[in-house]
Amino acid sequence: MSLETIAEWILDANTCFLLGAGCSKCAGKPLITELTDAVKIKLSNKGKDLLATLKGTYDRPATVEDLINYLLRLQSLRTSQKEPDDATWTSSGIEEELAVIKKNIIDTLGIGWSTSSIHEKFLRRVMQQTARPVCDIFSLNYDTVLEASLENLKLAYTDGFTGSENAHFDPQLFDDKSARQRFRIYKLHGSINWARDDDETVRRKPLQSIGDHPRAVIFPAEQKYVQTQYGIYETLLTRFRDRLRQRRPNNKQISSKKHC
Repeated sequence: MSLETIAEWILDANTCFLLGAGCSKCAGKPLITELTDAVKIKLSNKGKDLLATLKGTYDRPATVEDLINYLLRLQSLRTSQKEPDDATWTSSGIEEELAVIKKNIIDTLGIGWSTSSIHEKFLRRVMQQTARPVCDIFSLNYDTVLEASLENLKLAYTDGFTGSENAHFDPQLFDDKSARQRFRIYKLHGSINWARDDDETVRRKPLQSIGDHPRAVIFPAEQKYVQTQYGIYETLLTRFRDRLRQRRPNNKQISSKKHC
């Protein structure tokens, strides 16, 4: 695929974008192998031993996703037994290990509000298409590099939240044509600056103020498909499906990792 073709796609007024983990690598964010290595350091000895016994698909090394999947399956099996036959992992022990894994995924991604020169170059290039009224960017990443880069360039965008210190989700913002936003950001798996209230309301908060509040993100596991069918994630995924089904030539595939 030529660079000319890629440039043509980027500048096409009908093109929308789906960003995966590879697009954050250039901003210093980890891929799954690096994330696994970072999380492994914080595991209990039992967790480390368990990870060492697991096997990934297609004979690849096991990752943190394989570990979460195994622990969730084990947890399900234990709750279905009158007398669980494996004393190595108690229900509370599984919960504690999962909590450690999730916390360290967030810690590894970092809570810094940092920009990326690569992201900014991409965003400036997209802005060259003056016929594009608004650009849709769908992201599978938790980090805030995209938002930080947009704000550094002073480009108007909406992520579906209204407010600042304790913003709440309002999907109607994506349809607000009076706001003059140039970008619509859909974070399909949540974000490190999203947290849940006690009543399950998803809030966007300043990163430094979230503290120990549970992050509203879909962690890498088999359950992520089910989790995207409810609440805020269902709304975002429905927007993604609707965008791809529109009758215009906006469906183009490109390897984000290769061209980041």
